Formats: sequence, structure tokens, C-alpha cells
Amino acid sequence: MARKIFELDPSEPEAAPPAPRMRKPIPAAFNNGPVAAIRENLRDLGSRAIQDIPVDLIEDSGHRDRLLIDDADVESLKASLASVGQQVPILVRPHPTLSGRYQVIYGRRRLHAMRSLGLPVKALVRSLTDEEAVIAQGQENSLRQDPSFIEKALFVADLREAGYATKLITDALQIDATTLSQMKTVLEDLPIELIRRVGAAHGIGRRPWIELGRMVRELGSSPLPYLESVTGATSDDRFRSLEGLLRKASASARQRIESRRLPVVLENGNLLGEVRSSQDEVSLKINPRLHPDFGRWLSENGAELLTRLHAEFVAAAGN
Repeated sequence: MARKIFELDPSEPEAAPPAPRMRKPIPAAFNNGPVAAIRENLRDLGSRAIQDIPVDLIEDSGHRDRLLIDDADVESLKASLASVGQQVPILVRPHPTLSGRYQVIYGRRRLHAMRSLGLPVKALVRSLTDEEAVIAQGQENSLRQDPSFIEKALFVADLREAGYATKLITDALQIDATTLSQMKTVLEDLPIELIRRVGAAHGIGRRPWIELGRMVRELGSSPLPYLESVTGATSDDRFRSLEGLLRKASASARQRIESRRLPVVLENGNLLGEVRSSQDEVSLKINPRLHPDFGRWLSENGAELLTRLHAEFVAAAGN
């Protein structure tokens, strides 16, 4: 009886196949530009077969979205890959000039781990232009939310130096113009040696990096000597260590600036006044007991004198 439940009655007509579902048309705004490229990228990823490629045929080139590959992290990944195998493929494209070779688009940690294991890596191969590769890399990073703020900032700087348009960069990484400007400022404030000493700092967001840059500007000198005193096993710890050192140094520098006073002494030894300088202004204080009329004369002619002194400064400085 059980078998008859699953048997077709020959007297009954064969059931017609279900009507195909009609897909809603894609809005015109998504049919071109970076969004369309991302859509095509995701669609192709689902349709293409995964290949096993020897790791020595894949170059770790292109625009880097990682500051460094942590050895401890890779060791943990290697253990997982050796145990259960590679579950998530990387994305590569054919090398533009070398036949039979490839360039990695994303999945550098997995590639590094599989190379250490001496095993071929599972990869999706796509023929991508440079612009499409940037979009695919940025989209994959946005989905993983893996690269830290400072890694993204370096990635953006690399793309800008390569001449990519701002709109393509913001679309690929899904960031706005304000964030792009803040990344640029941070990299202008902080030497690359400092960033590499700290590391990726995945637990450190945008605002702490901006504040670190502000402290370096306020310091008024190179922060590199402080790197010798930086401690911490993780990059987050090293960031906080450096942050503490620079905060103290910045406060000390601010105090020195605010308390800087230069006495103005005449040839006969009398104190004419005092020049005071702070972070925001420079002021002149006249001794009221010495030539009281001089202060009044200076206030009446100060603008002309200051303009003349500025002109002499510009001429001497060649500006």
C-alpha cells in the first residue's frame, strides 16, 4: 500500500509544470555604475564553479585592504582549515600579463594560511577590470566588516594614489565624503611607521584615531621616539599605550606653550614689557611704570608697525 501512494495513476494526465514566477524589473538606477557591477559580481559568484588552484600560481598583489596579517590569527585559521577544510573560497582574477597565473582580489588570510599548509586554495576565478576588482574587494569587506578603520584608511589612500575616482571609492567601501576626509586627515597626521607599529587595531574606531592625530599635531614634533616605549601584546593594547604616552606629552607641550613668557629688557636694564605666547595667540604687555606714554603711542601706531614687521618677515622667509 505504501508503494502505491507514490505511484502515478496512468489514467490521470500528467500535471502541468508550475508557471514561472515573474521577477520585478530592476529599477533603472541600478542598471549601471558601481551598484550594477556589484550585482553582477554577486550573481557571477553564485554561478561559477569553485576551482582548486595551486597557491604558487596566485600573486598577493593589488590594493591591500589589510595592514598586516597577524601570525597568531593565521595559526588559528590554519588549524581550522586543516581540521575541516576550506569552506569559503577566495576570489582571484587571471593575471593581466602572465598566462596561467592569478591575482588575489580578496581572501588574503585564507591564501596565506593555505600557502603555509602547502595545499591548493579553493577560488572563484573572474575576469575583472581594475575598477571591478576594487568594487568586489570593497563590497566583500563591507559584508565581512573585517578591516579596521585604519586599514580602510590605508586602502583608500592606496586607491586615491592609483587615480581612482572618489565616487568609485565611496561606493566600493560604502563610506561618505566626511569619513573619506577624516581618513585623509588621520594619514596626514600620523607617520606610517607609527601606524605599522600599532597594527590594525580592530577594536579601535574612527574617533580615537582622529584624536591620536590631533595629539600628534599638538605635540609639534615627531611622535616616533615614543614608539620605543609602546607596550602591548595586541594592536589594541599598543594603541592605548601610545595614546597614553602622547596624551601626557601633548599636555606637557600645551603647558609649556601657555606659560611661555619672554621679557623685553632695554639696554639700561629696565624692563620694558613682556611678550606672552600661547597656543592660540601672542600678546605684548607694556610696563606701565616706564614711559607711560609709550603704551598709548604703541596702541595708536601698532597696526602700522605690525604690518611692517610682517612684511619684513615674509621677505626674509621667502614666502
